[in-house]
Amino acid sequence: MGKSQTFKDRPKPPTPEQILKDLSSADGSDVIFHQQYPAHVSAAASVPSERLQAHSSGEDHSIQSPDESRSHDQAVVNFTYEQVKQLITLYTKLKEEPKEMNILYEKLEKLGDEVSLSIEELKAAAENVLLKTKKTKK
Repeated sequence: MGKSQTFKDRPKPPTPEQILKDLSSADGSDVIFHQQYPAHVSAAASVPSERLQAHSSGEDHSIQSPDESRSHDQAVVNFTYEQVKQLITLYTKLKEEPKEMNILYEKLEKLGDEVSLSIEELKAAAENVLLKTKKTKK
């Protein structure tokens, strides 16, 4: 371990053009873009390219007004909150499932035993009928 490690510089973050290009070219089955950010995907195509270039060069900072930004941030927070609530609900249900599965399994075993017993009773009754018909023929 005598060698000291050096880390490369982090890559530059994507430009707004690259982000919007990714959003607009996202496949319909892409869970991240289409489930988490549907508004972004649909809005990606509506942003004019001149505006993107101006924004990426630092000339234009007005893609969203402060009110739009706050409203968008609140929407993202609400959306994330709802997703967390759904996750907690699913986790709770999954936690309960093994108990439910054991109860259902026991019921199935009981029904299987009852069916086996019924089959044995039917076989015995059928043999009884056969024996009686053989005795009456003789």
